[in-house]
Amino acid sequence: MHNTIVSLALLKVNWDHLKKDYLENFLPFIATLCVKKNYAEIDINTVCDDFVTEYGLKIPYHPMISILERARKRGILTRSSHKLYPVEDKITKLDFTEDSKEQTRQHNKVVDEFIKYAKQNYSLEMSHEEAEQASLVLLQQRDIDILFAAEGNKLFPEVESKKGHQFVLNKFIQHCNESGPELFPFILNMAIGHILASAILYADFSKFEGKFSKIRIYFDTRFVLRVLGTEGKERQRHYIEFLHLLGEHKAYLFVFRHTYDEIMTVLNNCLRWVENPSYDPTKASIACNYFVQNNYRESDVERFIVRAETILKDNNIEIVEAPDPNEYRIYQIDEEQLENIIITQYKERDFYFDESEIKFTLLKDIKSISSIYRLRRGRSPHNVSKVGSLFVTTNGVLAYASNIFQRSQGQVDFVFPTCITDVLLGTLVWLQSPAKVISLNERKMIADCYAAVQPPKSLIRKYRNEVEKLRKEDKITEDEYYLLRTHRVAWNLLEQKTLGDPDKFSDKTPEEILEVIKREFQMEPIKKYIEAKEKLEKSELDLAFSKEETGMLKDRIHNRANSLAKIVGWAVFLGLGVLFVVGILFQTFEIKKLPQGARVLFWVITVGLGALSILTGFNIRGLREKIIKWVESKLISFFT
Repeated sequence: MHNTIVSLALLKVNWDHLKKDYLENFLPFIATLCVKKNYAEIDINTVCDDFVTEYGLKIPYHPMISILERARKRGILTRSSHKLYPVEDKITKLDFTEDSKEQTRQHNKVVDEFIKYAKQNYSLEMSHEEAEQASLVLLQQRDIDILFAAEGNKLFPEVESKKGHQFVLNKFIQHCNESGPELFPFILNMAIGHILASAILYADFSKFEGKFSKIRIYFDTRFVLRVLGTEGKERQRHYIEFLHLLGEHKAYLFVFRHTYDEIMTVLNNCLRWVENPSYDPTKASIACNYFVQNNYRESDVERFIVRAETILKDNNIEIVEAPDPNEYRIYQIDEEQLENIIITQYKERDFYFDESEIKFTLLKDIKSISSIYRLRRGRSPHNVSKVGSLFVTTNGVLAYASNIFQRSQGQVDFVFPTCITDVLLGTLVWLQSPAKVISLNERKMIADCYAAVQPPKSLIRKYRNEVEKLRKEDKITEDEYYLLRTHRVAWNLLEQKTLGDPDKFSDKTPEEILEVIKREFQMEPIKKYIEAKEKLEKSELDLAFSKEETGMLKDRIHNRANSLAKIVGWAVFLGLGVLFVVGILFQTFEIKKLPQGARVLFWVITVGLGALSILTGFNIRGLREKIIKWVESKLISFFT
């Protein structure tokens, strides 16, 4: 495990140093392995086995062939009589033994600090091995998002870690980002190294490489909700920056009308429940739980609803209708078969999966995937440049099931998936944008850590049931009930006591939480503190929204002023152009019926415009631009 984590960090170091593609990152590994093992010749199976032993990464046979072939092209290996041999002077130049020692030092420092943090903040004793296991599991949990195209291959052997260890690790990463800048870079390198290493596992990765120019990308409900900010500012910033990167790659961005309607349904349900005493966090959406836990009010949710279309427009996401099923009936897929595959995948991963809970969302997702098939109109794109249309989801299980369905349609050769995760799409785009890798993945890692420490629904259900029981038995007051049930103070203590693990919850936990609050705080001061804090948060939120809305208002004023100014400018341009042309015609062709005054007027206009052009370089087109700027500035001044 130690070797695996260090190797992932080294991949990121190689990426920074070599400035090449994902295959090039593995060449120093091959060179160093040749030095350590003193190979006389290269045997692919031996190299695969030694790679696992030395670096903790399982590179399958065929991807290893690709790495060795790249090493041959770079002169690190040479071929003779159909065999590969190391080139000694070349492999010594790429030997990264010293870099490995430095990354090992940094790794040990991070692990030691993690162990110390767990003990000081959560009284959790953890061995060095358990700390490393938690790191690898953190990466494995994200595998389904990016590895469904890897045909079942994985980077490293399956490891397990306690739920509590995962919770504390996510808290530790947040802590490092906020106050441990010397530790966070190594953690980030490890995560990026995992992405770079994952690319080697993709079946025929060259099919995934290519420009995203003019690809029509359709997003799912949760992706858009994250863009709107319903899962926090960190996630919103990450997703908006991601959209801007897609825009730089000239992709076209859309959301189907039925998806947008579902988004509005989610937000309206949030509006209904956010201040409702009967709110049940176990049945609420992720967005609603976020609003409640962060003390949002109905007016705040209304702002999300009102601003939704503007935010989408500002980020170049267009709302469009799905293709008419009747018009494209020939391309209709078996939606029932797709639904059965999706449900099967859910059940394999969650024993307690309840189909009825996601039925509405599931049907919308199936409609979106089916629409992509119709938009492709029977085409089977074999690489990214030919994709045409693509559905992007935050749901790894949905993407994986969609890929299984696609393969079941009798397509022998590789066909680019109709549905992929936002993480896979991000990986493909980031690998083509080295300058963006760090900033985008840093935002993503922080956002993922904040999401990972949210209590699971099973824990929330247990907690809520016990709080309701205490209330019915009159063991707590109404104020205490409200505090335990809705406020962040209680939720923080619940997290700290259980470390996000439902198995650590007992029927005494709510009373223990209340006892801590009573012991460490006086109830009256805490009530005043809560009220003051909520008032301050509300004021800050109002101010943030006000600034944001002012910015959007200014943008709308500028856009409207520019549009009106262009109309005026073009009107003047066309008017003068017509007068100039008519004047020339009247001077060229004698028209008897034209009054003398009109003749003189056209003569003056024609001669005047001609003289200005000769003497000053004046032209009607330049006048149009000046008029547009002048009118635009006057309109902006008037409106503001």
